[in-house]
Amino acid sequence: MRHQPKYAQPSSAYRIQPFWFWNGEMDDRELERQIREMADKGLGGFFLCPRQGLQIPYLSDNWFEKVRFVTDLAAKRNLEVWLYDEYPYPSGIAGGEVLLHHPDAKHKLLAHRSVPISGGGQAQLDLPWGQVLYAKAVPISPATGAPVWEEAVDLRSRVGNIQTEQVFQKTGLTAYNNKRFFTYNPQKQLRWLAPAGSGPWEVHAFVEEDVSDFKYYGTFVDPLHKDAMRTFIELTHQRYADTLGDRMPSTVKGMFTDETGLLGHLPWSPVIAGYMKEKFGTDLHEQLPALLYDMGDQSAKVRYQYYQAIHELLRDNYHRQVHDWCEAHNLQYIAEVPSVRMSTQRYSHIPGLDSAHEKLGRSLEWILDRYAHSFRYNPKMMTSLARQLGRERVLVECFHSVGWSMTLQDAKWMIDRLAALGVNMFNFHAFYYTTDGLTKHDAPPSQFLQNPYWPHFGLLADYTARLSVLMSEGRMKTDLAVLYPTASIWAHMGNPFHEFRYCGEDQEEARRLQQLKDDWHAMCKMLTLHQRDYDHLDSEILAEAQVDQGRIRLGQAEYSVLILPPMSALESEAWDVIRRFAESGGTVIAVGLLPYQTIDARTGVEEETLAWFGAERPTSRTYWADSAAEQELPRIVDRQIGRGRAYWIEAQHGLKDNEAIHAFLRIVERTSPALVRLEHADDSAVRSFLIQHRELPDEAELVFLSNQEGEHQATRFIYKGALCSLRNSLSVELLDLVTGETKGIPYTALEDGSVEVSLDFAPYEAHALYLSSREGAESASDSTALTLPASTQRPQNHAVFQLDCLADWELAAERDNVLRLGEFELTVNGAKAPVKVQPKTFIDQVADLAAQGERLPLHFRQPFGIPMEARVQYPANCRYEAEFIVEELPPTCKLLMERGAIAGNYSIRINGHLLPSNSFEQDIYYDYLNRSCDILPYLESGHNQVCIEVEAAEDWHGVVNTIYIIGDFGVAAGSAEQPARIITKPGVGHVTGTTQPGHPYYAGTVRLSQTFHLHKVPQEETFEIAFANWDPHFHDCAEVIVNGTSLGVRAWSPYRFAGSASILHEGDNEVAIRLTNTLIGMLEGKRFDYASHQLHDV
Repeated sequence: MRHQPKYAQPSSAYRIQPFWFWNGEMDDRELERQIREMADKGLGGFFLCPRQGLQIPYLSDNWFEKVRFVTDLAAKRNLEVWLYDEYPYPSGIAGGEVLLHHPDAKHKLLAHRSVPISGGGQAQLDLPWGQVLYAKAVPISPATGAPVWEEAVDLRSRVGNIQTEQVFQKTGLTAYNNKRFFTYNPQKQLRWLAPAGSGPWEVHAFVEEDVSDFKYYGTFVDPLHKDAMRTFIELTHQRYADTLGDRMPSTVKGMFTDETGLLGHLPWSPVIAGYMKEKFGTDLHEQLPALLYDMGDQSAKVRYQYYQAIHELLRDNYHRQVHDWCEAHNLQYIAEVPSVRMSTQRYSHIPGLDSAHEKLGRSLEWILDRYAHSFRYNPKMMTSLARQLGRERVLVECFHSVGWSMTLQDAKWMIDRLAALGVNMFNFHAFYYTTDGLTKHDAPPSQFLQNPYWPHFGLLADYTARLSVLMSEGRMKTDLAVLYPTASIWAHMGNPFHEFRYCGEDQEEARRLQQLKDDWHAMCKMLTLHQRDYDHLDSEILAEAQVDQGRIRLGQAEYSVLILPPMSALESEAWDVIRRFAESGGTVIAVGLLPYQTIDARTGVEEETLAWFGAERPTSRTYWADSAAEQELPRIVDRQIGRGRAYWIEAQHGLKDNEAIHAFLRIVERTSPALVRLEHADDSAVRSFLIQHRELPDEAELVFLSNQEGEHQATRFIYKGALCSLRNSLSVELLDLVTGETKGIPYTALEDGSVEVSLDFAPYEAHALYLSSREGAESASDSTALTLPASTQRPQNHAVFQLDCLADWELAAERDNVLRLGEFELTVNGAKAPVKVQPKTFIDQVADLAAQGERLPLHFRQPFGIPMEARVQYPANCRYEAEFIVEELPPTCKLLMERGAIAGNYSIRINGHLLPSNSFEQDIYYDYLNRSCDILPYLESGHNQVCIEVEAAEDWHGVVNTIYIIGDFGVAAGSAEQPARIITKPGVGHVTGTTQPGHPYYAGTVRLSQTFHLHKVPQEETFEIAFANWDPHFHDCAEVIVNGTSLGVRAWSPYRFAGSASILHEGDNEVAIRLTNTLIGMLEGKRFDYASHQLHDV
């Protein structure tokens, strides 16, 4: 392979760059240790990410001193530093500071209220407190039953305010009276008497109200407010530049912005109306009902202008300002944000997305369905945009909320998927500075040094880096572009900030929106499952394309086939490009529905598109027809347009269960035959694979193939590209992404001129093929098959020894075992609760008790003139008690806890013996803030009690995290009937994906060993250990050791182990397998069942 050093030893830029959550005290020594660990395990850098739990003031001098300290440490270890621009998130509020400078920039929501009344009836409409933008009574047509909006009566003068709560207070201003009456909680109220003798009416009102109760700061900022966003940059970005300017861009590479967008069911900002008035001449306040109700072309045009205004305001007032600042400081701008349309991320130097948040076992089809309808979640949206804008890298924020059972196999499976879809920069969510106390619940897991698999993380780091290099070289090969129906989705009120969910008030329109979304996705999924790669294309980007000789040229992308899914609306500029494209020799394939709605100055939309495609009848009638109607075979029109062709495929009542979608696939294959294909040995289709085909410099090509499901696949890879012409000088190499090695493999030259390679895939395995021209390369055209790829190929001189996973293996844990105390009897102020509570904040424990009907100690507070508030009365004296049973006294035993496991003043007793705070010492079991105390002297045979007394003075006090007993013993898990037990250590285990006997909560590595007898050493040079009865649901790390020599660690499928026969000897040979799991059993008391795809109690 050419460029071997770059691939074998990737630079920092291609390596994993996680969020490093700064969520604690940020001790210098610990920071240095963690940076050392990141460098040692092959990371490329980190995103410095202030997060909840942070104990130093954000944006203070102390903060920037810490930032500069770690930046210098990173530079010494060749790690890149990226700056996350907010605390915590979404970006734009500068830790709340922006609203102190711009109180007018507080985020607003748009609320709609309506009520029907009859003639002569009294309407009363209660409204939220805010500015009334629209209030009208609309007559209902007796003939159609529809509102007659043009005859609406303005009712804004009928709106006033009213106090909705009555307040009694035991106080007075003099000695003569001690009772007062107040009112509270103002709201707007509309009252109107409909004219007597008139018909029915509807009263509609729209109110602009403040965001309240939003996470972290109670509110949020309006990201469309240009001045406020400029202040955000001055408060955050500029202060980083003042501190780190001399390290930009040598070590500090760029800024990351996160999740900035508009909130609410209906996106809103006070800025929108003025912008629409200036750009389109539209009075949005007067047209607000058109956002919620289908008024034909009037609604389509207003909605398009509304969303386009939001898109341009967010793009220019937020993203462009940050981009320009980054440009001025030689930094790269990464945005992982909800977009209004694909091109909202136009100003991202590195477009970003948020995807891959599930465990192994989901089918490829499930994955495609899950992530389809979001610009943030669907990887192909951003990878397509990056190619069209000429961007080299695409970042994914991945793995949040997968939970503590996430394995390296889970990660590798998702990374393979993302890479096959074009992602080449991996931002793991997240590496926690600490998991102490409540911090571990911040969308876990932490893939960092807290996890038992951390010593093996370098395997994933190197694999991911090599894959990132491959996905950054050259360009993806595809001739297909699928136009995203942006204008159509907007015209049907799909909210782009929430996966285009319907936000109008018309159920029939909601059905139509869903049909548009489902049919677009069905076409894309059909292409993917049939191994036809493609790009999504935004019509705004299309309008800027260079068109010539039947090609659409955008950045790194070129297309000869443009696919139009069902669409009701399309911008005139894009339509003009489509016509020029076909006339120059391109192919246009339209399916189901042609544009008919007017959204700009172009008129006669339906007539023009019908005539151009040669459609015989209005598609706006056939496509929306009742699905219960009898379905005809699809009508297909094939027209010559200039030097190109236009295909029209009619689809009555959508594509669901419709032959039209199969006709579409056949036309795609006829107009743009596939260059690569993967088949089963029996010629049947392979539908569980993702394939990325890339064109590289110097007449070379790369094909990455990922088996995304858990079945073994014996396949034939068929290549029909330009390199087939090389014949005897064609070289096919298999790239080992784990080791960085390459190996030539044989191929068969078929009679039709194509090339065939036999490939074998283990469950969830991926292969990368490198095809190139090599003068003098040995032809393998007479070879009929490849028995096994390099990663699994057994050498000819190879002995195989089979061991049974279900046999008895000698079991030994490599660290202290764990007994988990995850439930407590709680007594509050002397009153014992009837049910046990789990570790969490006291207020949450109280909420659980209240749900059981338990009476609670309450405190009542009433400032002058304000309604009385009921709160938990503090301080509360709490006693938490948990039991465990000791069947056999162990040789060692300690109580282990996190420093933050108990909040508030507390004491701990074991069997009545006080454990002084100074008896606890640092004991890093998984986190540097773990503390332990020897309790062996206090243990008793039989029942033992741990008692924790806490003075809870705040809602977040109490026992908030599990307490552990660790030592050299076995454990039997607890149940509702009896507590967990310390038992004799089991000596026997099995090679399995479930917990080992006597270790239900254990987190770490266990060693299973046995011997096998050889009468003589095999003559073969190498040998393999094969495991019978291997658990297909084993997805942890495994290392095999034979006679003290490691055969390597396998962190994912395939779990195959081979070594040199020179380490064997006659007689008994010892084989050991070391299995390393995750923290799920210890932290949560759970295990993940892959068969049911659910968590269960251990």
